Amino acid sequence: MNKLTYTNKYLTKLKNQEFINIILLISGEFVSTFGTRIYNFAIAYYILQTTGSALAFSISLALGTIPRILISPFAGAIVDALDRKKIVIFMDLGRWITLLALYFIAVLSNIQIIHIYITILFLSTMDIFFNIASGSSIPNIVHKKNIIKINSIKQTLSSLGSILAPSIGGIVISFISIKYFIIINAFSFLISGISQYFINYNINNTSVFSTSNKTKLSVNSILQNTKESIGYIKTQSLIIILTIYSMVGNFLIYLGFVIPMPYLVLKCFNLGSTQYGIIQSGISIGAVIAAILLSIIPLPEKKFKLVMYSSLVFCAPFILLGIGAIMNMIHISKSILFVYMVVVTFMYGSGTVLINVPTNAIQQENIENSYLGRVLGFQNTFGGIITPVSMILSGKLIGMVAPYILPLISGVMFIILVIVTCSNRTMKAI
Repeated sequence: MNKLTYTNKYLTKLKNQEFINIILLISGEFVSTFGTRIYNFAIAYYILQTTGSALAFSISLALGTIPRILISPFAGAIVDALDRKKIVIFMDLGRWITLLALYFIAVLSNIQIIHIYITILFLSTMDIFFNIASGSSIPNIVHKKNIIKINSIKQTLSSLGSILAPSIGGIVISFISIKYFIIINAFSFLISGISQYFINYNINNTSVFSTSNKTKLSVNSILQNTKESIGYIKTQSLIIILTIYSMVGNFLIYLGFVIPMPYLVLKCFNLGSTQYGIIQSGISIGAVIAAILLSIIPLPEKKFKLVMYSSLVFCAPFILLGIGAIMNMIHISKSILFVYMVVVTFMYGSGTVLINVPTNAIQQENIENSYLGRVLGFQNTFGGIITPVSMILSGKLIGMVAPYILPLISGVMFIILVIVTCSNRTMKAI
């Protein structure tokens, strides 16, 4: 009887700790995500206003992808070799210090474009370590049955930040100096670091968190860990399938939607900036609603059908965007096109979440914890390589072919990708 009472008390304590973990995680990440989004909005506005150069802005975007391509595989090896909780906290503190330095430069003198570029490189590098460590720690912070829910909640708050930050930033940036956006983001990372400190990273205790299993970090150990992860990935058909699916999917997303959509709305449909802003917000609103649904609706134990049906639904916005271009060619009214495009972007935003959340959960549940950081690191690298290629190709082709071609072709290719991926036995087993 005493043993049973002790067990019940232990389980209750564990549930309470998991609840505290969820609250600390989502509150800390929401604050830092919101701070980052409003800072990114302000810094983009500042670059364009002070330099008047689209090239300077493009360089700032490109600099953010360089660490992702070069560092991600090694970052994954480092994350798996060290204490993930410490990495998450140190990255938050590192980003806080970096932005504090930029703030003091703004106070003492004028910010130069080189200061912003250097800051972007530092922040992007630390973002990689933070995201890999945080993402690979989810299976240790909550129980397996709650992985989809915690990912859904994180996605909801991220999407809310995407909606709120530009709106608030657009209102206040005309009368608030850039330095205040910098200091707000700096302290958002400090708050995130404090919340991470109180999270219990050992609810699901695994060997990766055992001190005895930690290797002494060196260049050789990092290279060895990276080599081991490549060998591990080669033996895991599920990882290979999901990585190829993600790479090809991202290529098609940028080729057929992310780049063509603004071009069609602004250049072909000739809709105004206000209408374009509302159309863009449809993505975030769709993402929020989808994430909320995933967090409250009981989901099947087998996630294969959820991924398959979500992926097929996600193909619709591509096809509909191409149809929208055809509607414009037959002179459908702008008001109808505007409403139509809000629906299209809403579907795109909700579809993105319906695919990403269960796919992330599948990886977190099925990849060995000791390899999870390295696998995510490699996927970051592949994504970082394929994305700019797709962006450049889409930008080059969009002015050379009929405006409906890229969205329609990408939509059809995405359907083929889904059918091929989901016909695999390994996928059917998840």
